[in-house]
Amino acid sequence: MFQQLQVGLDHLRQGLHVTCVDHRVLGDFHRLIGLHEDALSAGARRRVLRTLSFEDMRQRYDAVNDPHAKTFQWILRSQDGVLHVAGKLGSGKSTIMKFLAQCPETNEGLKIWAGDRKLVFATFFFWKPGSELQRSLPGLLRSLLHDILTSCPKIIPDHDESPISIPPSVILLAFNQLVSRNTTLRDSHCFCFLIDGLDEYAETAQHDRRHMVDLLNNWRKASPGAVKLCASSREDNVFMNAFPADTRLCLHN
Repeated sequence: MFQQLQVGLDHLRQGLHVTCVDHRVLGDFHRLIGLHEDALSAGARRRVLRTLSFEDMRQRYDAVNDPHAKTFQWILRSQDGVLHVAGKLGSGKSTIMKFLAQCPETNEGLKIWAGDRKLVFATFFFWKPGSELQRSLPGLLRSLLHDILTSCPKIIPDHDESPISIPPSVILLAFNQLVSRNTTLRDSHCFCFLIDGLDEYAETAQHDRRHMVDLLNNWRKASPGAVKLCASSREDNVFMNAFPADTRLCLHN
């Protein structure tokens, strides 16, 4: 998979055309992939972030009941790598994930882990009854990339205010480059991705659940010590086999 992504990156760098992307967007993502720190305008930042965002991006998060602040603090002892929260329907997985996303102790603990590096914290809550973007890989990537670029606006290329369209293939390439392929960024930044409801991901013929969890694990393994993953799911085999048991929290009704 990563060899294919590298070929795609090489194609972008060589100026080859990608379906539905005009020359300005290719130029933008050439610079995004190369991480050129040009002088940026507030308008350019707003336009890229507006393109990545979608109306119901935070709907599932907002719908989860707020947990009590002290209920799950011990979960924050997780070390580098992955924390997997597993349980049956209604066991409280999303409540724990929302707690971890919003409590000050999470941010404080992650800052200790980050040290002198800039901490980038990005979240996504899958929701199968929601829109296509709320249950798909493109929605996950757009939301996480939106959070990354909000935290790191200087890597957004400068351009005019006209609308742009960024296809999922380009978003995946850019995201992969930012998180796992650029050692300069990785030395100065670290990433924590909190992703709720992996079992609510809607599989496609090209991308099943196995593909999705492999992608998450590849980000983490490509950047040891720089990427922390906190994910929740039901106790389906594809998830139980994908994540280590010694960093798993199993919930029961």
